[in-house]
Amino acid sequence: MPRISTSALRKAYAIDPLLPRLLSPCRDLRAAQNELRWLREHVGNVAEARRAQGDTISQSAFLHDLVKQRASGKPLQYLVGTEFFGDLEIDCWPGVLIPRQDTATAVQRLARLVRKAHNSPSELRVLDLCTGTGCIPLLFHHELYAARADVELRALGIDISEKALQLADHNLNRLRGDKTLADKGSLHFLQADVLANPFVEARGGPGHIAVSTALRHAMLPHIWDILISNPPYISPSAYWKTTTRSVRVFEPKLALVPPPPTSNSGIAQGDSFYPPILGIANEVEAKIVLLEVADLDQALRVARAAQALHVFDGVEIWREQPDEPDSPSPEAAGFHVLGQGNARSVVCWRGTGAAWLGKRERTSAYEDVAFPDPSCRAQFQIGPVRVSHQTEAFPYWVNNLNQEQLAVKHNVGRGVGTNAFSKQNRSGAPGRQGLDTTVAPAKVHPKVPKNRGLEITATPETERSEAPVGRP
Repeated sequence: MPRISTSALRKAYAIDPLLPRLLSPCRDLRAAQNELRWLREHVGNVAEARRAQGDTISQSAFLHDLVKQRASGKPLQYLVGTEFFGDLEIDCWPGVLIPRQDTATAVQRLARLVRKAHNSPSELRVLDLCTGTGCIPLLFHHELYAARADVELRALGIDISEKALQLADHNLNRLRGDKTLADKGSLHFLQADVLANPFVEARGGPGHIAVSTALRHAMLPHIWDILISNPPYISPSAYWKTTTRSVRVFEPKLALVPPPPTSNSGIAQGDSFYPPILGIANEVEAKIVLLEVADLDQALRVARAAQALHVFDGVEIWREQPDEPDSPSPEAAGFHVLGQGNARSVVCWRGTGAAWLGKRERTSAYEDVAFPDPSCRAQFQIGPVRVSHQTEAFPYWVNNLNQEQLAVKHNVGRGVGTNAFSKQNRSGAPGRQGLDTTVAPAKVHPKVPKNRGLEITATPETERSEAPVGRP
């Protein structure tokens, strides 16, 4: 980061003696002024709350201490305790990832598309994996009930971190308590490990059981309409190259970088969450899947992996501002890329999920799956299904499935062992038998994501920083 000039420091000091200390973490004078204003407001709110309890604090000393911590790089959200996520103010605790505004943008778009659908079910089930603060199911609930009262939403957030689940419950109770959230539907949070193998006995405590096992133990549904996930997706090298010191020192690495692979699977560490999440999406028969990614390179790898499963009717990529007019080049490797900015989400759909997204729903059992890449598609016929594919269209991890995934892949081919391929399934897709998903070995080298995408105002070439502050 470039050094701050003496003239800039003098200008800041002339405005307020505390401003120069905030120039380093804030990068420019206007941002530093905003943060100082928010810190002062926070100090005033704390002092008022203390007075209501018959206590007092030194506001000047408290403000100086907060400025000192902010100058050291501690995120503002941890200092003031909250961050805005869409229209919701979410409480933030150290040790739990701070919500990002680009995540909120994708969730809002999805919720607003679904709430406009005329064929919505009476009960809509939304599953959020790696829920963190619980911000995604909370915002989806808020957006849905802002326009619909005839749908019963059943939302579930899953995370491996006990602290994250405590914070998610806290956010739910606070937002329900102050009437920010409508007193409708149901919202719950559950501890489970997205990477755990359901066929292997859990080790390391109750938080390390597989998602399907946790759902069964909690007597929760095994069918979900929408699956959303903002998983850890940054590679170890990109973690050091593209994130700021503030992110590395203060935010949990567990929520940013996937754990090292336990076997030589050939999957890049930054991509390791996506195959099991796509497997879970298939297991729960999700009609819509929304996955956050770091950049366009990773988005294409995830889109190809989803396409190669041959269970989705369509796959597309959303940029940071998906509601804005498409960029001059709205196609990438055969996939439609919506909006403006960096690629940030991969969206998959099947069955009635197409209509919920405003897409054309495939109705004929003979019609090709609406994959953007015609060289990688499944054709449905009576009897065995013929799969035509091009080796290069498949991501490198398809050829390196673990034992669990191979078992699922084997069972899918025989139409057993999974509800997703029953003749009358909840996804709306026709039953499939004899699915030949054989994939020739592909020599595709994993690409390290260039950027984590921690700042929505950054371009692919700029250094990624801490979470941008979404405060008024």
